[in-house]
Amino acid sequence: MIELLNTKDENIASRIVELQIQAYMEEAKLINFYEIPALKESVGDIQQCDEIFYGWWEGDDLAGIISYKIENGVLDIHRVAVKPVYFRRGIAKGLLQYIEGMHKCRKIIVQTGEGNYPAKLLYESFGFRQKGEIEVTEGLIMAVFEKEA
Repeated sequence: MIELLNTKDENIASRIVELQIQAYMEEAKLINFYEIPALKESVGDIQQCDEIFYGWWEGDDLAGIISYKIENGVLDIHRVAVKPVYFRRGIAKGLLQYIEGMHKCRKIIVQTGEGNYPAKLLYESFGFRQKGEIEVTEGLIMAVFEKEA
């Protein structure tokens, strides 16, 4: 089940942090960079974040999240994360489809670590095209994807 997450709720924010640590540690291994900002976020950081979060629940377990902002007709996806135990079950795909279907924007953008090939393949399967790369910080190169909606 997909639902809007109340990130002000300490329990929800705590579940997001737990999920992010598990998911982004897997990405860190893929891209060989362990300073991913989401790995360092606290419950308070999530509670103060101005992104809109949706979660995919498997029973009482928060299995996946997606977060985004919309500005000037652009849907900017900030996070797509799935607990490793739920990998390859279509959760990231389901969250992307849900958000994309909910918002009619002129463009959608998303980024992932350059070496995160599973995420890159997922975005390409959704019609995203890699538009370039940016070095966010020394050692962290992000692949930038966009899609005209």
